[in-house]
Amino acid sequence: MKELFIVHMARIIRHKLFIAGIALAFALTYWFTYNAGGMDLLHNITTDFDYSIMASLGIPAFFSVFTPVFLSAEYKGGTIRNKLICGKTRSAVYFSSFLAITAAMIMMTAAWAAASVLSAQTLPDAGFIAASIVKIVFYNTAYITFLVFVCMMIENEGAVTAIDFMSFQFSLTGVLMMQMMMGAVSEKAGNIIAFIINILPLGQWVSNSAIADESIKVSGFIQLILSVMIIVLLSVYGSGKFRKKDIR
Repeated sequence: MKELFIVHMARIIRHKLFIAGIALAFALTYWFTYNAGGMDLLHNITTDFDYSIMASLGIPAFFSVFTPVFLSAEYKGGTIRNKLICGKTRSAVYFSSFLAITAAMIMMTAAWAAASVLSAQTLPDAGFIAASIVKIVFYNTAYITFLVFVCMMIENEGAVTAIDFMSFQFSLTGVLMMQMMMGAVSEKAGNIIAFIINILPLGQWVSNSAIADESIKVSGFIQLILSVMIIVLLSVYGSGKFRKKDIR
Protein backbone atom coordinates (compact mmCIF):
# COMPACT_ATOMS: atom_id res chain seq x y z
CA MET A 1 0.00 0.00 0.00
CA LYS A 2 2.92 2.35 0.69
CA GLU A 3 4.03 2.19 -2.94
CA LEU A 4 0.51 2.93 -4.19
CA PHE A 5 0.20 5.85 -1.77
CA ILE A 6 3.50 7.35 -2.95
CA VAL A 7 2.42 7.08 -6.58
CA HIS A 8 -0.88 8.79 -5.76
CA MET A 9 0.90 11.61 -3.93
CA ALA A 10 3.31 12.13 -6.81
CA ARG A 11 0.33 12.56 -9.11
CA ILE A 12 -1.50 14.86 -6.69
CA ILE A 13 1.32 17.34 -6.15
CA ARG A 14 1.71 17.66 -9.94
CA HIS A 15 -2.02 17.87 -10.64
CA LYS A 16 -2.89 21.28 -12.09
CA LEU A 17 -6.31 21.34 -10.40
CA PHE A 18 -4.78 20.62 -7.01
CA ILE A 19 -2.06 23.23 -7.44
CA ALA A 20 -4.73 25.79 -8.39
CA GLY A 21 -6.82 24.69 -5.41
CA ILE A 22 -3.98 25.20 -2.94
CA ALA A 23 -3.26 28.65 -4.35
CA LEU A 24 -6.93 29.63 -4.22
CA ALA A 25 -7.34 28.25 -0.70
CA PHE A 26 -4.57 30.52 0.53
CA ALA A 27 -5.52 33.58 -1.54
CA LEU A 28 -9.26 33.50 -0.91
CA THR A 29 -8.88 32.76 2.81
CA TYR A 30 -6.39 35.61 3.16
CA TRP A 31 -8.62 38.03 1.25
CA PHE A 32 -11.84 37.04 3.03
CA THR A 33 -10.35 37.04 6.53
CA TYR A 34 -8.67 40.39 5.98
CA ASN A 35 -11.65 42.13 4.35
CA ALA A 36 -14.82 40.52 5.68
CA GLY A 37 -14.85 42.62 8.86
CA GLY A 38 -15.15 45.80 6.82
CA MET A 39 -18.05 44.33 4.83
CA ASP A 40 -20.13 43.83 8.00
CA LEU A 41 -21.27 40.43 6.72
CA LEU A 42 -21.79 38.70 10.06
CA HIS A 43 -22.63 39.87 13.55
CA ASN A 44 -21.83 36.78 15.64
CA ILE A 45 -18.07 37.42 15.42
CA THR A 46 -15.50 37.52 18.23
CA THR A 47 -12.22 37.57 16.24
CA ASP A 48 -11.20 37.63 12.58
CA PHE A 49 -10.51 33.89 12.85
CA ASP A 50 -14.30 33.39 12.72
CA TYR A 51 -14.17 34.65 9.14
CA SER A 52 -11.42 32.14 8.41
CA ILE A 53 -13.61 29.30 9.65
CA MET A 54 -16.32 30.48 7.28
CA ALA A 55 -13.78 30.40 4.44
CA SER A 56 -12.82 26.81 5.32
CA LEU A 57 -16.03 25.67 3.61
CA GLY A 58 -14.01 25.88 0.43
CA ILE A 59 -12.03 22.79 1.47
CA PRO A 60 -14.89 20.25 1.27
CA ALA A 61 -16.29 22.12 -1.75
CA PHE A 62 -12.98 21.68 -3.59
CA PHE A 63 -12.62 18.00 -2.76
CA SER A 64 -16.19 17.34 -3.90
CA VAL A 65 -14.82 18.07 -7.37
CA PHE A 66 -11.16 17.05 -7.10
CA THR A 67 -11.78 13.60 -5.59
CA PRO A 68 -13.91 12.25 -8.45
CA VAL A 69 -11.74 13.92 -11.10
CA PHE A 70 -8.57 12.41 -9.60
CA LEU A 71 -9.86 8.94 -8.73
CA SER A 72 -11.96 8.44 -11.85
CA ALA A 73 -8.72 8.53 -13.81
CA GLU A 74 -7.85 5.26 -12.07
CA TYR A 75 -10.61 3.50 -14.01
CA LYS A 76 -9.58 5.02 -17.33
CA GLY A 77 -7.36 2.71 -19.32
CA GLY A 78 -7.82 -0.04 -16.75
CA THR A 79 -5.36 1.36 -14.20
CA ILE A 80 -7.07 -0.27 -11.22
CA ARG A 81 -7.39 -3.55 -13.06
CA ASN A 82 -3.68 -3.44 -13.92
CA LYS A 83 -2.77 -2.84 -10.28
CA LEU A 84 -4.73 -5.92 -9.28
CA ILE A 85 -3.09 -7.99 -12.02
CA CYS A 86 0.31 -6.87 -10.66
CA GLY A 87 -0.56 -8.37 -7.30
CA LYS A 88 -1.86 -5.36 -5.36
CA THR A 89 -4.73 -6.21 -3.06
CA ARG A 90 -8.09 -4.50 -3.34
CA SER A 91 -7.75 -3.24 0.23
CA ALA A 92 -4.41 -1.65 -0.64
CA VAL A 93 -5.91 0.02 -3.72
CA TYR A 94 -8.88 1.32 -1.75
CA PHE A 95 -7.05 2.60 1.32
CA SER A 96 -4.12 4.09 -0.60
CA SER A 97 -6.66 6.17 -2.53
CA PHE A 98 -8.39 7.25 0.67
CA LEU A 99 -5.13 8.12 2.44
CA ALA A 100 -3.81 10.08 -0.54
CA ILE A 101 -6.93 12.25 -0.80
CA THR A 102 -6.86 12.74 2.98
CA ALA A 103 -3.21 13.82 2.80
CA ALA A 104 -4.11 16.28 0.04
CA MET A 105 -6.88 17.68 2.23
CA ILE A 106 -4.43 18.15 5.12
CA MET A 107 -2.10 20.03 2.77
CA MET A 108 -4.94 22.35 1.78
CA THR A 109 -5.92 22.79 5.44
CA ALA A 110 -2.33 23.85 6.15
CA ALA A 111 -2.57 26.48 3.38
CA TRP A 112 -5.89 27.67 4.82
CA ALA A 113 -4.44 27.85 8.35
CA ALA A 114 -1.39 29.80 7.19
CA ALA A 115 -3.56 32.33 5.38
CA SER A 116 -5.86 32.60 8.41
CA VAL A 117 -3.07 33.41 10.86
CA LEU A 118 -1.28 35.79 8.50
CA SER A 119 -4.36 37.79 7.51
CA ALA A 120 -6.30 38.01 10.79
CA GLN A 121 -5.90 41.25 12.71
CA THR A 122 -7.47 39.69 15.80
CA LEU A 123 -6.98 36.05 16.78
CA PRO A 124 -8.24 33.78 19.57
CA ASP A 125 -5.73 31.95 21.76
CA ALA A 126 -3.50 29.30 20.20
CA GLY A 127 -5.43 26.47 21.87
CA PHE A 128 -8.67 27.49 20.14
CA ILE A 129 -6.92 27.72 16.77
CA ALA A 130 -5.31 24.30 17.22
CA ALA A 131 -8.63 22.74 18.29
CA SER A 132 -10.37 24.28 15.28
CA ILE A 133 -7.76 22.88 12.90
CA VAL A 134 -8.08 19.41 14.44
CA LYS A 135 -11.87 19.48 14.08
CA ILE A 136 -11.62 20.69 10.48
CA VAL A 137 -9.22 17.87 9.61
CA PHE A 138 -11.41 15.22 11.23
CA TYR A 139 -14.79 16.23 9.82
CA ASN A 140 -13.30 16.77 6.38
CA THR A 141 -11.68 13.32 6.59
CA ALA A 142 -15.12 11.90 7.39
CA TYR A 143 -16.50 13.70 4.34
CA ILE A 144 -13.65 12.42 2.15
CA THR A 145 -14.42 8.89 3.33
CA PHE A 146 -17.82 9.25 1.69
CA LEU A 147 -16.42 10.86 -1.47
CA VAL A 148 -13.85 8.08 -1.94
CA PHE A 149 -16.49 5.42 -1.33
CA VAL A 150 -18.64 6.82 -4.14
CA CYS A 151 -15.64 7.14 -6.47
CA MET A 152 -14.50 3.58 -5.91
CA MET A 153 -17.98 2.18 -6.48
CA ILE A 154 -18.91 4.09 -9.67
CA GLU A 155 -16.73 4.00 -12.77
CA ASN A 156 -18.40 6.75 -14.82
CA GLU A 157 -16.53 10.03 -14.26
CA GLY A 158 -19.49 12.28 -15.08
CA ALA A 159 -21.85 10.39 -12.79
CA VAL A 160 -19.46 10.22 -9.84
CA THR A 161 -18.55 13.91 -10.15
CA ALA A 162 -22.23 14.87 -10.18
CA ILE A 163 -23.00 12.68 -7.17
CA ASP A 164 -20.06 13.94 -5.10
CA PHE A 165 -20.71 17.61 -5.81
CA MET A 166 -24.47 17.25 -5.29
CA SER A 167 -23.75 15.58 -1.96
CA PHE A 168 -21.97 18.77 -0.91
CA GLN A 169 -24.85 20.99 -1.99
CA PHE A 170 -27.64 18.84 -0.58
CA SER A 171 -25.81 18.15 2.67
CA LEU A 172 -25.16 21.85 3.33
CA THR A 173 -28.70 22.85 2.36
CA GLY A 174 -30.15 20.08 4.51
CA VAL A 175 -28.13 21.13 7.55
CA LEU A 176 -29.21 24.77 7.19
CA MET A 177 -32.84 23.71 6.86
CA MET A 178 -32.59 21.50 9.95
CA GLN A 179 -31.12 24.41 11.89
CA MET A 180 -34.09 26.55 10.84
CA MET A 181 -36.45 23.86 12.13
CA MET A 182 -34.95 23.97 15.62
CA GLY A 183 -37.19 26.83 16.76
CA ALA A 184 -40.38 25.08 15.64
CA VAL A 185 -39.97 21.72 17.42
CA SER A 186 -39.93 20.47 20.99
CA GLU A 187 -36.74 20.40 23.04
CA LYS A 188 -36.46 16.63 22.71
CA ALA A 189 -36.92 16.75 18.93
CA GLY A 190 -34.45 19.64 18.81
CA ASN A 191 -31.81 17.57 20.59
CA ILE A 192 -32.27 14.79 18.04
CA ILE A 193 -31.97 17.23 15.16
CA ALA A 194 -28.82 18.76 16.69
CA PHE A 195 -27.29 15.29 16.97
CA ILE A 196 -28.13 14.50 13.33
CA ILE A 197 -26.60 17.82 12.23
CA ASN A 198 -23.35 17.00 14.00
CA ILE A 199 -23.17 13.53 12.50
CA LEU A 200 -22.87 15.14 9.07
CA PRO A 201 -19.41 16.56 8.31
CA LEU A 202 -20.86 19.77 6.84
CA GLY A 203 -23.14 19.94 9.86
CA GLN A 204 -20.03 20.13 12.02
CA TRP A 205 -18.75 22.96 9.84
CA VAL A 206 -21.99 24.87 10.44
CA SER A 207 -21.86 24.05 14.15
CA ASN A 208 -18.37 25.56 14.42
CA SER A 209 -19.09 28.58 12.26
CA ALA A 210 -20.47 32.03 13.05
CA ILE A 211 -23.81 31.18 11.42
CA ALA A 212 -24.52 28.39 13.93
CA ASP A 213 -27.38 28.62 16.39
CA GLU A 214 -26.31 27.79 19.93
CA SER A 215 -28.88 25.00 20.05
CA ILE A 216 -27.01 22.87 17.48
CA LYS A 217 -23.59 23.10 19.08
CA VAL A 218 -22.06 20.10 20.85
CA SER A 219 -18.65 19.64 22.43
CA GLY A 220 -15.61 19.26 20.22
CA PHE A 221 -14.91 15.86 21.78
CA ILE A 222 -18.32 14.54 20.71
CA GLN A 223 -17.76 15.89 17.21
CA LEU A 224 -14.41 14.09 17.00
CA ILE A 225 -15.98 10.82 18.16
CA LEU A 226 -18.73 11.13 15.55
CA SER A 227 -16.18 11.86 12.82
CA VAL A 228 -14.03 8.87 13.80
CA MET A 229 -17.09 6.62 13.79
CA ILE A 230 -17.99 7.73 10.26
CA ILE A 231 -14.40 7.29 9.06
CA VAL A 232 -14.05 3.78 10.50
CA LEU A 233 -17.50 2.45 9.62
CA LEU A 234 -17.64 3.82 6.08
CA SER A 235 -14.03 2.83 5.33
CA VAL A 236 -14.64 -0.75 6.47
CA TYR A 237 -17.93 -0.94 4.58
CA GLY A 238 -16.47 0.68 1.46
CA SER A 239 -13.41 -1.56 1.32
CA GLY A 240 -15.64 -4.60 1.79
CA LYS A 241 -17.88 -3.57 -1.09
CA PHE A 242 -14.85 -2.81 -3.27
CA ARG A 243 -13.47 -6.31 -2.68
CA LYS A 244 -16.67 -7.73 -4.21
CA LYS A 245 -16.91 -5.22 -7.07
CA ASP A 246 -16.64 -6.48 -10.65
CA ILE A 247 -13.79 -4.42 -12.15
CA ARG A 248 -13.53 -4.31 -15.90
